[in-house]
Amino acid sequence: MRLRATPAQVDVARGSAELREQLLRELEAQVAPGRYTSGAKGRSAVVALIEQLEQSKVAPRFPKDLDAVDGSWDLLFTTNAVSLDANLLDTLAALPAGLPSLSPLLDGSPLASRRVRQEIDVAANRVRNCVTITAWPEGDGAFIPPGLKDLLAGLEGSDLTLTLDHLAVVEGAMSAAAARYAPARLRIELQQVRRVLEPGPLRASSVGAGLLDLVPKETAIDIPWPLSTLSPGRFDTTYVDESVRISRGVPPGKELRVFRRSATPTTVVSEGGM
Repeated sequence: MRLRATPAQVDVARGSAELREQLLRELEAQVAPGRYTSGAKGRSAVVALIEQLEQSKVAPRFPKDLDAVDGSWDLLFTTNAVSLDANLLDTLAALPAGLPSLSPLLDGSPLASRRVRQEIDVAANRVRNCVTITAWPEGDGAFIPPGLKDLLAGLEGSDLTLTLDHLAVVEGAMSAAAARYAPARLRIELQQVRRVLEPGPLRASSVGAGLLDLVPKETAIDIPWPLSTLSPGRFDTTYVDESVRISRGVPPGKELRVFRRSATPTTVVSEGGM
């Protein structure tokens, strides 16, 4: 028998949906395309709506609600665009997304990120942070010396994606009884860094077009144990529904992030489970 939602539950769901749409509109107004942060005034307005949305429904609990976060999520907003987690390599990978302290310099950055997403694969115990940037600066590339510009022009229109692949485990729920009260917290350890170059259309007149064949299209670096365990990241999922997810980093970082479920899910082969 299927249970019907009570009037109170319907009101809660409607209130959360309205707040979610209000938050998405505010993000669109305050966060410029290709950026993931905003100015101080816009940030305050966004954070206030995030807090309201978090309080509008019961927070998820792991492992009970793990399926709700499974899938691919595009980053919309973060209070710390330096990294997607606490690892140094993540910090390096996410630098093109923009640093709050360097916002005036990066607003028009020719190497701005095209996409930042987080893939959570519950069945495989994986969290993958993916940053896609332009391999060739957008614009006229006036800051590049002419000779070097001709050699690198074969990269025009190409994208470079860095994927930081983590082992992910539920933290704090050691028993079924504890799981009822445990926060929705994942602990992640960086185990591999992958780089994929997706070539764009080559210009026939480009001196460096042939050089692109010499650049490996894919590379991968494994992070061996125990190095992979030295700087784990931890984050709580404080809100999740069918389209929006909010996470908060565990101290000392405490990064606040808003994700939207990707329109095109990422298909992966999975083994095991969280």
